Amino acid sequence: KFYADMGKRPSSQHSIERKDNNGNYEPSNCIWATRNKQQQNIRKQQNNTSGVNGVSWHTKIKRYVASITVNSKHKYIGCYESLDEAANARKEAEKLYWNKI
Repeated sequence: KFYADMGKRPSSQHSIERKDNNGNYEPSNCIWATRNKQQQNIRKQQNNTSGVNGVSWHTKIKRYVASITVNSKHKYIGCYESLDEAANARKEAEKLYWNKI
């Protein structure tokens, strides 16, 4: 019945993705999505102390490091003195790699 509600899988590259990660797996909260699209819909990790997805504090170099995952590959964006700089770099990378506005 669930597949009847969702429709046919568009391709072998697609799987079920929840629009809201905190919501249930139900037709109104699910779409067919590629792995790359699913990587864009992530929660902030529990051990994230910066408060920004893809930005972490590097204690050795005492800088914020920004990164992003694209097509299952981890990409280093850069290291920055301030959280704002790192967050802005991450946001620009999301626009570039994920076409996110």
